[in-house]
Amino acid sequence: MKPALKEKNKKERLEFCISMIDERTREDAVPKFTNMHNMVHIDEKWFYMTKKDRNYYLLPEEDVTIRAIHNTNCIGKVMFLTAVARTRFDSAENVTFSGKIGIWPFVKEIPAARKSDNRPKGN
Repeated sequence: MKPALKEKNKKERLEFCISMIDERTREDAVPKFTNMHNMVHIDEKWFYMTKKDRNYYLLPEEDVTIRAIHNTNCIGKVMFLTAVARTRFDSAENVTFSGKIGIWPFVKEIPAARKSDNRPKGN
């Protein structure tokens, strides 16, 4: 097995790790890393809009949902940006901040150019 990281990526990760060393302890025999208590972590995640195969368990009075896509090989994707931080507690160990800052979808809504069985033009 070959490592997935190229030399440039390895170098960038090492530089990031070195940048997290506390400046006050850099000259010590065992330097320490800065605490990450006041950092916000941001990441993006891609999700498919649907799956090719999906099971639904319906009650007798429920209608079957209609799932329509043009091609099963071209299922749309959506990206979310997420920001989280460390959970905060008060002196009585009650949560004052859950650490969840937000999650935002990156989508572009445009009106339909042509009508179809699923929607009229312009919706």
